Amino acid sequence: IPLIARQDRTGSGVLRYTHIVFQRVYDAAMLESNSAMSGQPLRIRLGYQTKDNMPMYNVMVALHISDYLGRRLVTCFTEYTGDSFQMIPARGEFICEIPRLNLTSGRYQIELGSKVNGVVADRIVSAGTLDVMEGDFYETGKLPSATVHGPILLDHHWSVRDV
Repeated sequence: IPLIARQDRTGSGVLRYTHIVFQRVYDAAMLESNSAMSGQPLRIRLGYQTKDNMPMYNVMVALHISDYLGRRLVTCFTEYTGDSFQMIPARGEFICEIPRLNLTSGRYQIELGSKVNGVVADRIVSAGTLDVMEGDFYETGKLPSATVHGPILLDHHWSVRDV
């Protein structure tokens, strides 16, 4: 069911999500797909429209990524990054850029939320799924397993010192 037709949503309805598109930025053609690759950039486009076809003010957008057990792993929230929108047009797309996807391979659930003037406008718990393919996150040829090592990959480096 397209997001625009979903009835299993909550919120005031002054703003509604209409679609979700995952774009693999590392492909020359920036393919639209429901899959991404560990360690590669990902663009997530969230279509929306306002109820009265009028611009909205003071808008915050959230995208949550959960594992197959429903455990929330990551929250991309405009308030955390200082990217909240003072004004948005009546119809458009919110774009979330993830420069380097830090999830191991697997299927993840996407939840969407938005607030207008601090009030929940739209919330869809199971808005879609994202399939993450194995990628060489650490550029070593070693591919961690989510079941053994956990679903989150972190940039890190080790060293040793004499004490």
